[in-house]
Amino acid sequence: MKKILFSTLLLILTTSLFSANDSKKMTDEELIAKIMQLEKREQKAIAKTKALDKLEKTVDKLAKTLQVDK
Repeated sequence: MKKILFSTLLLILTTSLFSANDSKKMTDEELIAKIMQLEKREQKAIAKTKALDKLEKTVDKLAKTLQVDK
């Protein structure tokens, strides 16, 4: 589900990037820089998601150890 969300987000951002290119006429270098920036944002979002998943697993283990519902 999260991969679908990120893929959709990347598609939306890429689409908006190219539609902005139609009105602004960016150079190839500017487009490459924008795409690289979007990829960095995506990687950061993926890293945050992984960290949240790990934290959720830790909380689940702790709750199980303490026998408490979340």
